Amino acid sequence: MPEEDGYRLELVRGQVVRESAPGRRHGMLSVILASTLHQSAAPRSLGDVLVNTGFVLSRTEHTVVNPRRRQVTVHEPGRQATSLQVSDVLTGDPVLPGFRLPLAQLFVT
Repeated sequence: MPEEDGYRLELVRGQVVRESAPGRRHGMLSVILASTLHQSAAPRSLGDVLVNTGFVLSRTEHTVVNPRRRQVTVHEPGRQATSLQVSDVLTGDPVLPGFRLPLAQLFVT
């Protein structure tokens, strides 16, 4: 597919979808979240931390951090998604015991 300045093109269910390319704020949030997760997971061999890999977690709900609302949606197997606000703390229990990220640290920009 051809490149377009400021946009990325993806093929979704046979249709070309034009989305705004991630910007500076997206990059900042990604690096803060990923580095904090990595620092918690890697020393204990609890798995890999990846960014911009394109996994589809849900076709019916948004599954990424929402910087505009300063909100994080947490998805867990067999449970309803929950939303955390900037005053909350994101934890990794039970998958990543001991992981804690006060969302005020994530939304510093």
